[in-house]
Amino acid sequence: MEPIDHILAGAILFVCAAQAFADPEFLKRSPRLAFFKAGAITGLGIGAAVLLAWHAAGRPAGEFGLTGWAGERPVLAAALAAAWPLLLLAAAWLSAGPFRQTALGYYRRYAHLMPDSRRELAPAYASGSLAAIGEEIAFRGFLLWYLAGLVGLGPALLISSLLFGVAHGYLGRVGMVFATIAGLVLGGAYLLSTSLLLAMWMHASYNVASFTLGYRLLRES
Repeated sequence: MEPIDHILAGAILFVCAAQAFADPEFLKRSPRLAFFKAGAITGLGIGAAVLLAWHAAGRPAGEFGLTGWAGERPVLAAALAAAWPLLLLAAAWLSAGPFRQTALGYYRRYAHLMPDSRRELAPAYASGSLAAIGEEIAFRGFLLWYLAGLVGLGPALLISSLLFGVAHGYLGRVGMVFATIAGLVLGGAYLLSTSLLLAMWMHASYNVASFTLGYRLLRES
């Protein structure tokens, strides 16, 4: 590892710590479009910073992460990428049907972050996608690789997932727990497929699906 790797890891830890003490009530007083814009800018910024640091260390961009972007198991990655939308559709059907009230209660908790009109859908989708790409570059692509070199792959998955949850402190305790579980799922998919692109696809498509479901449930209620 190079000194810049330690500096970048420290910067990510600092951001996670700052988010852990973020005030969820602040977002409730902020305009939704400002939140979407901040999410998009943050996603682009964190992804660009990590890749620039990787380049500054003299490493080829194609070798980023544990096994590169596409990974060593393209067939498995493609199969998981194709199956993921089916899982999202099944979850959406359950949330709109048998578990509607549970899902509605969850999305009401975060109604201030959900698009409230059709014109807000596009900014929400852009924000969710760009934030997902940047976070996967930072947490799965870099941080998992960095921690694996220090403590091994298993502990690295757990620690990076916990930090991913902490980084969502602005969502409150429930959101932090949910984000930690999501980090384990995304990290597990990444390690299983060795494809960072798969993790990006899963994360971005989940964010888009969640915004869509939240918008529909809240509008119908």
